[in-house]
This record gives sequence, structure tokens and C-alpha cells, in this order.
Amino acid sequence: SLMGVLHETGHALSEQGLPTDWSHWPLGTARGMGMHQRPSLFVELQIARSADFCESMLPLMHHHLGADAIAGWHIDDILAEVTFAEPGYIAVYAAGGTYPLRGILRSELEQELVPGRTSASQLPAIWHAKVTSHLGLLTLHAPPRHTVPTSAAP
Repeated sequence: SLMGVLHETGHALSEQGLPTDWSHWPLGTARGMGMHQRPSLFVELQIARSADFCESMLPLMHHHLGADAIAGWHIDDILAEVTFAEPGYIAVYAAGGTYPLRGILRSELEQELVPGRTSASQLPAIWHAKVTSHLGLLTLHAPPRHTVPTSAAP
């Protein structure tokens, strides 16, 4: 959950840099999630998973979790934990390398949806196809593996 908080901190950094005098106008809002994600990914993937950051967090972890909670853990153990990568459905907990692919996926969907080449009703099927091709994951909208034609039913 710490990585999720740190990721969201990157979003907060984006918001802090916006001109407050223009907060209710397009000039005062983020240019898009692509721009918003950059500081989030920087904080999460570059800073929070670095040896220096992990070393600085170790005393805080001992203080807040209790020394027994991570007794015997050394910096190498923590680095192995925070840099472990596997595909996953929740972006902020998935492999760092797949996170940018999710941004590419969203951008591709927007490029189809905004000019009207695709309709909103088609998005679940397109999302499934792209998540499968880009990330190798199945979604809730995965087509059934085996279907029985209704005419074949007794």
C-alpha cells in the first residue's frame, strides 16, 4: 500500500504545479492523464524503489511497524520485495514495466473514441483485446472459452 500512496503523491505533485488563479479554467487543469502520470511514475518507480529511499525508510518502518515486524530484514531483502515484478490487474501494484503499457493502452483507446472511430459500447471488448495483447491478462469482459450454440441444446 505504500507504493500506492507514493504513486498518488506524484499526482499531488502535478496538481501543486498548476496555476491556482486559473483553477476553474482549462489553463489551470492538468493537460491530461499522460502528463499527470509522469511525476507519479517517477516517484513510484524511480524514487521509491531506489536503494537510498529504502534505506531511509527502514528506520521509519521499524518505528511504526515495530522492530519485530521486519526482524532480520536487510536492505537487500526490502529491495528484492519492492522491485519484484509480475503482471497484475491493479496498475499501482503490477510490474513497473507494465505500467507505461497501460498508459499506451488508454491513449490508444482515446485516439479511437474521441474522433468517433469507436463507440462507448465497444470499449469493453476493445479494452479486453488490448489488455490481453499488451499485458497478457484476461479481463472481466473476456469472451467465454467454450460456448454451446443454442441450436445444439436438447
